Amino acid sequence: MKKCYVFPIFIVLFLFASCSKKKESIVPTGHPRVYISESDLPDLRQKTKLPGFKETWEVIKILEHPWAKALQALIIEDETMAAKAAVDFLPVLKQCTDGRIPYNDMQIGACIYDWCHAQMSDSLKLAYIAEFKRIAASHTPYFPAQKGHGVLVGHNTEGWLLSDQLPAGLAIYDECPVMFDSASVVFFDEFVPARNFVYQAHMHHQGDSYSSVRFLHDLFANMLFRAIGIDAFSGDMQYVPYQLIYNYRTDGQQLRDGDTFDDMGNDAGGNSRAVNHKALSLLICGSLYNDPYQLEMFKKYNTTGLEKVFEFIVTPINKATKPIGGLPMSKYFGGPMGEIIARTGWNMDFDSNDAIIQIRIGNYFFGNHQTKDFGTFQVYYKGPLAIASGAYQGVGETYGQAHWLNYHHQTISKNGLLIYDPNEKMDMNSINDGGQRWPNNGDDHPKDMDYLLEESHGYKMAEVTAHSIGPDPVHPVYSYISGDITKAYSSQKADFIERSMLTINTGDKDFPALFFVFDKVRSTNEGFKKTWLMHSIQEPEVSGNLTTIVRDGSEFSGKGNYNGKLFCQTVIPENAKITKIGGAEKGFWIEGSQTNYFIEKENPASEEGAWRVEVSPTIPSKNDLFFHAMAVTDAENMKPIAFIPVNSGDFKGVQTLGYVVFFNSEKETKKEIKFQVDRKLKGLFIGGMASGNYHVLNNGREIMEIQVPGDKKSIFLENMASGNYIIQIKNKNGEK
Repeated sequence: MKKCYVFPIFIVLFLFASCSKKKESIVPTGHPRVYISESDLPDLRQKTKLPGFKETWEVIKILEHPWAKALQALIIEDETMAAKAAVDFLPVLKQCTDGRIPYNDMQIGACIYDWCHAQMSDSLKLAYIAEFKRIAASHTPYFPAQKGHGVLVGHNTEGWLLSDQLPAGLAIYDECPVMFDSASVVFFDEFVPARNFVYQAHMHHQGDSYSSVRFLHDLFANMLFRAIGIDAFSGDMQYVPYQLIYNYRTDGQQLRDGDTFDDMGNDAGGNSRAVNHKALSLLICGSLYNDPYQLEMFKKYNTTGLEKVFEFIVTPINKATKPIGGLPMSKYFGGPMGEIIARTGWNMDFDSNDAIIQIRIGNYFFGNHQTKDFGTFQVYYKGPLAIASGAYQGVGETYGQAHWLNYHHQTISKNGLLIYDPNEKMDMNSINDGGQRWPNNGDDHPKDMDYLLEESHGYKMAEVTAHSIGPDPVHPVYSYISGDITKAYSSQKADFIERSMLTINTGDKDFPALFFVFDKVRSTNEGFKKTWLMHSIQEPEVSGNLTTIVRDGSEFSGKGNYNGKLFCQTVIPENAKITKIGGAEKGFWIEGSQTNYFIEKENPASEEGAWRVEVSPTIPSKNDLFFHAMAVTDAENMKPIAFIPVNSGDFKGVQTLGYVVFFNSEKETKKEIKFQVDRKLKGLFIGGMASGNYHVLNNGREIMEIQVPGDKKSIFLENMASGNYIIQIKNKNGEK
């Protein structure tokens, strides 16, 4: 028997008093309209019989949850099933106290209300509306939704508006339009401009775990509006999941970034509904934009239970996939982020011979789960070698506590640069690690675009000044990025800091990837110690100016043994002090406080690290250079690699494996370089060149002309014959 809900007349009047309609609306008439439109129903019914969809449909049919029953009822037009699903879910909705997570009860309730609308009594509808209002009013942005509660980071950017008030408001619009009307104003006025700004980077700022959580809510919103004929976000939204693809390691995990709760790379982070955020992000975004690479990448993940509901709804009948190997091996993720992920290939099996190198300059600091890691790198080859250390939510530790505040979110935990001013006072009451500052007096939750972009708040920490991938954009030999990270540090200690990073895919079976890091650092006081950092899981070996990192041992899930090695030669400073720090007592050590901010995680896939190498000049100076040359190889490879210094005026360089690499050691770009090649080169790279058209002369004879665009500020030439070279910019008349 259908239950009947009776409300006192004053409650009924109250519910409808706050539900006056607007004269014009973007909301279509009729139902369904929450994630599904009337025009979608023929395809959904066809899917129940099609291979590739029928299997998912069979899973949904055996689920006892009212949400699954509501979808079944809608598709097979079973009024009895629809009525029962709506009645059965109300007690669950009444227990809901937080609609923040994906697949929360308010989001599910919105679907049930909409899909079962015709089979619900008026009193049952009122009961749902009352619960939607109660839940919405219990947290920001409140009910009716209000502006000004934060749209960039924090819990407000998750489900409370994007997957709660918007779908619930759309479902109940005929009875109570105020929820959707007020929520959509906040959405279009505040959320959409903020998201479109971030999406320009083709990645998210909240790291390897929280990015998928928060982006999933954005996708829910776009899916919702797509169902009523509106594309809410810019086209750049399509490319955000490429962050997941490019950062995917051959052990199935992600390059670590920010606060990691999903150490394994494919779990649900303890979510009670077992939502695989990465899987659904790839699936929904790939389906909305018909992206064949994302739909292919989705195959690496599993969906279970209620995840099948959205999988069935959103996956297009004519879905097409393409092998991931068709993607470019390197990708530049531009502002407001600013980094390159360079891969030597797309073999994603555990025993792959491919290297993955992250070279990050950065741009804006959004805070929250983002760490202060401007101008940093990571290296993965047959295991994590140069890592981002520290951990999130370890045993007895959580967000904002000692390890998080003083180590994990500080620059000292990453492969970056320190300038230690003993008198510096860090904001947020964090320990002085010598690293980057907290912007805006420690406010790491910029609330909106105006707040973020206000120059005096200091959220702009770095800027990419040059980047280039080539010569072939799909199968590049080199990937280069350079940037000014001065603003990431206190102006009381830093005058100028520039980091340039270059990767080379050698094609060499013993050393498949080369990696170079060149730093120019000018401090305000010669007495401020400068330190170059590199972190590892296992204890590194230091011999002279050569550091060796090995990652071996078994992978936690039994896939096999790690088998990677990284050689790192300190080219400059020539007489550097190289110090090894770590182990049980100093794995998370900060010298200034003489404290080890110890942490451990129970997750077997965690990689908090235990060791670091610190490189510092031995002679105090305001101006210092750091130049490091690296190569990856197999752990058992004992074959040496030589990095031979080759300098030319203000250009500092090295030669190895048939390549010569030069970096400009001055702040200003150069218009000319002279050098000698003794034997044929596979490739020549020169960083720090002015934009313009250049002559290339060998032994006094012009052999080619090249152009240096303003965004590249670099030159790469292949198959260089021996001889004396001059590369110089043309004058206004095109002459030398």
